[in-house]
Amino acid sequence: MNRKYILFFFLAFALAEKYTGQNAEIDSLKKELLTAKEDTNKVMLFQKISFASKSSDPDEGIKYGKAGLELSEKLKWKKGIAANYNALGTNYKVKSDYALALEHYQKSLTLYEEMHLKRENAVLLMNIGTIYRPLHNYDKAIDYYKKSMAIAEEIGNKKLTGQLFGNLGVIYFELEDHVKQQEACEKALKIFEEINDRNSQAWILGNLGDLCEVRGDYEKALEYQKKAMVIYDEVGNISWKSGSLMHIGKYYGEMAKKAKDESTRLQDLRKSVEYFRAAEVLQVKMGDIGYLQELYENLSVTQEAMGDYKGALESHKDFTKWKDSVFSMGVHENVAKLETKRELDVRDKEIVIEQLKKRTERIYLGGGIAFLIIILAFIFAVYRKQKKSNKLIRAQNILVEKQKKEVELQKDLVEQKQKEVLDSIRYAKRIQNALLTPEKYMQRNLKKLNSTKSSE
Repeated sequence: MNRKYILFFFLAFALAEKYTGQNAEIDSLKKELLTAKEDTNKVMLFQKISFASKSSDPDEGIKYGKAGLELSEKLKWKKGIAANYNALGTNYKVKSDYALALEHYQKSLTLYEEMHLKRENAVLLMNIGTIYRPLHNYDKAIDYYKKSMAIAEEIGNKKLTGQLFGNLGVIYFELEDHVKQQEACEKALKIFEEINDRNSQAWILGNLGDLCEVRGDYEKALEYQKKAMVIYDEVGNISWKSGSLMHIGKYYGEMAKKAKDESTRLQDLRKSVEYFRAAEVLQVKMGDIGYLQELYENLSVTQEAMGDYKGALESHKDFTKWKDSVFSMGVHENVAKLETKRELDVRDKEIVIEQLKKRTERIYLGGGIAFLIIILAFIFAVYRKQKKSNKLIRAQNILVEKQKKEVELQKDLVEQKQKEVLDSIRYAKRIQNALLTPEKYMQRNLKKLNSTKSSE
């Protein structure tokens, strides 16, 4: 036990040296917070500090998340309320308080759905999926991941898509579907390399390490996990580094089972305990109950293999304590109640939406009918007016036609009268010509008379 506490203080001191970069980021945000006004900018500062603290001090993260929630509610800023609910859910999840984590995630999701923010909806669906994995409800986890994936691909969010492939890889590993696990991890790693997301690259490297361990390639598994730890040191992620340390401890435990001689077996077992203890320091610091119960279970097995039965018994007791804490009926009941409440809320909301939809349809139908009546009335009025106009035009045409016929009749009468007058004139002339001596006859006789006078 003395060795355990010496190791604890030694590693705690080393961690203080390594993670000053992360503390510097948080200190910078806190400094900015001192001069911030009571507005939405301050709300988001609280939220950023809360998220930044999740990997190093989730209790601190919860404190700042609650402060951000209080201010955003005071300002009645829905987006800020949702953001701080999400931050609080993440910090509770790190502490393995899954019921509280789910409660805060669901509240955040409800608000984001009301605001129709697709990216945030997808993130919350993914976060809720991560709650069900440590509770071994894999079907529920996959369901939430796939819902999130559909939105992430629709909006073209590469980082979120990569995270979801990575999460699916973890689920497939635990379901022992290693073909699907490798496919999901390779897709995730390709995306994280494209967008240069170092922290997520390390996460996938760790998952690939687990895959190699299952296949018996322990050297490759250790290589992947150690690469991951280097990156975790760079980015200051002690939470995920503790996971890599624990997995390396498991690898050495498995290697010990296959050792060719007793010396190698004991050497591998000592390394296994060493890495488990290093992970224990970080997980105790983080208050990560879910990882602690898994760690103590593996540590107990390793100690028993070494012949340290007293240590194995102590670790088994710790395992039982943390297992009861994580998987107590209370936790499962609370999670089940929250999920049921969420489903009922969604169902109620769907009913309200359906009612509003039907009401809207009735309004649109009534409006459409009214509009149709107005259109028909207008068309009828135009038709009547046009009909009246056509009737008037026809009457005018009939009148014009009648007048035309009368004019033609008068013309015919005039022409008839003119013809009769001309015929009368010609007839009179014929009578006249008949009664009078012809002109040629008279001229001829006058010539003769003149000739007779000249000869005398």
